Amino acid sequence: MTVHLHVRRWATRRVTLYAVLVALLSTSVAACTWVVRTSAPSVQTPSVESPSVQSPEAPAQTDTSAAPSVADTIVLSAEGISSFSFGSPEEGVVAYLTRALGAPAVSSEMGECEAAAGYWQDYATFGDLRVRFGAQDDSSNSPRFLATWTYTSAQPPSPPLALDPGIPFGLTLDELQAQYPAGPGMDNMGAWMVGNVWIIPGTPDYPEVTVTGGDIDWCT
Repeated sequence: MTVHLHVRRWATRRVTLYAVLVALLSTSVAACTWVVRTSAPSVQTPSVESPSVQSPEAPAQTDTSAAPSVADTIVLSAEGISSFSFGSPEEGVVAYLTRALGAPAVSSEMGECEAAAGYWQDYATFGDLRVRFGAQDDSSNSPRFLATWTYTSAQPPSPPLALDPGIPFGLTLDELQAQYPAGPGMDNMGAWMVGNVWIIPGTPDYPEVTVTGGDIDWCT
């Protein structure tokens, strides 16, 4: 009985010892076990800023309502005014002169003398320059056309106005007759024609010179 008891006690101790060893081993393994968790790397997508698109500036608009530029020189000649020959419509000539010389003083009347007799007339006065536009009948509603220009002053025209180079200015009647003998003249008006342009020279009492191109409307 004693032997069997010792055997059982030894066996029990041995089992207990094994249990303890197993427990210790389990604890050690648990303590030494690393749990490695692999997580996907954090990938940051670079922010892409949309390019700054600037709307193109609208092109400067051209003012189409502005009047065309006027030639540097407005020439009074035996054929008309600059590129406007006698017979040109009134509207175009007045607009052209107004842009260069300012708004004219305007008057209208029925013509009584020479080429204007019996026809409706408009007169546009730009300082020393007076321009006549004649209708082809006696109606004030009828279209009118460039008929005469008259420049009156003691001094020659200043820019932008100018006389054709072939028109003399400042000569006396005697000088005109000597230099342009073909004339003709108009004795009662003290006038002399040079190249189809009538010139009334100034005098000591009346120094202003009158130069007229086109059909005259003087009452001679």
